[in-house]
Amino acid sequence: MREHKKNKSIGIIEIVKTHIITNAKEYITISIIFLVGIVLGVMIINQISETNSKQIQDYLTQFIQALKTDYTIDQGIVLKNALISNILFALILWFMGSTVVGIPIVYAIVAARGLCIGYTISSIFASMELRKSINF
Repeated sequence: MREHKKNKSIGIIEIVKTHIITNAKEYITISIIFLVGIVLGVMIINQISETNSKQIQDYLTQFIQALKTDYTIDQGIVLKNALISNILFALILWFMGSTVVGIPIVYAIVAARGLCIGYTISSIFASMELRKSINF
């Protein structure tokens, strides 16, 4: 009985490996588009004005201070909202990817997600650097 389960898992691993090797070009393309989005997000933060940088830093400081106080987050509601939005997003992405017309839209969505991640991480680092120089 154990031999059957072991062979089944090896079969799934082989299927995944074969899929990745067969579609390596697509994985590389989408990874490059995602990385370009991240780089664009970093470049946007590097080019923003001092007032915008200060606004981002103030927002992050207020958010962190709110978390330090008695601010409570209902984890169930956050989880429910995240699952609903991400499942809906995944369905739209799957549908768009299954049509020829939607493939460029999928690439644009991946680039936009990369841009958001690059922007967010860069703004946090920029805020931390600004905070160190002001000695908060």
